[in-house]
Amino acid sequence: MGQASIYHAFRPACNHPTCRACLTEYVKTKTNDGEVNDKDLICPHHDCKAKLRTDDILDLLQHEPETLTKFLDFKAQHFKPEGRDAFECIMFQCPTPNCAWSMVPSDAMKVQCLGCKKYWCPQCSGEPHLPYTCQEAPDERVKQCLRDIGGHQCPACGMGIEKKGGCQFMRCKLCNHTYCNVCGASVTPAEEHAHLKFGLFANACVNVPKTG
Repeated sequence: MGQASIYHAFRPACNHPTCRACLTEYVKTKTNDGEVNDKDLICPHHDCKAKLRTDDILDLLQHEPETLTKFLDFKAQHFKPEGRDAFECIMFQCPTPNCAWSMVPSDAMKVQCLGCKKYWCPQCSGEPHLPYTCQEAPDERVKQCLRDIGGHQCPACGMGIEKKGGCQFMRCKLCNHTYCNVCGASVTPAEEHAHLKFGLFANACVNVPKTG
């Protein structure tokens, strides 16, 4: 291999200066041939058997999207967990268009794609939502959106409600349930004034003491 300018040299883990363009072509050829195991992707210098790190390969292929996707797909297909501590794995396809497959632990709730670097939940292919389960996450997202606009959910049916004014005695338009906006307790029209004893517009009730 010829001498490489220091400005175009690439140093893998073994610290052998190598022409970046040459090493990229070497990795592309190996990938196209399906030779992506550690014993295949090694430093091309004579008598050096140091494996090329995955981070280095991703760096070299950052401007070669087709080869990068193929590399990640091959790595996922060839990955076989071994030993007593081996975990069960599942194949996960990154939701980013034209991105790669990965092999991930079957119970993983948050993983980072090696291709696009985005984080995902491999169980539902959505954004990470820890500590909530995939089933709980949609409800939590709705609740968060409601909190962001100062809203809440009806205590009876769960419908999202945005309060834009008026007193603290609420009536759900969907299920007709009546409740206190301060504490969420069910309140009938007959109990309205007794429950909101500090006033219908006060941010206090029999369950939430008045402050100040």
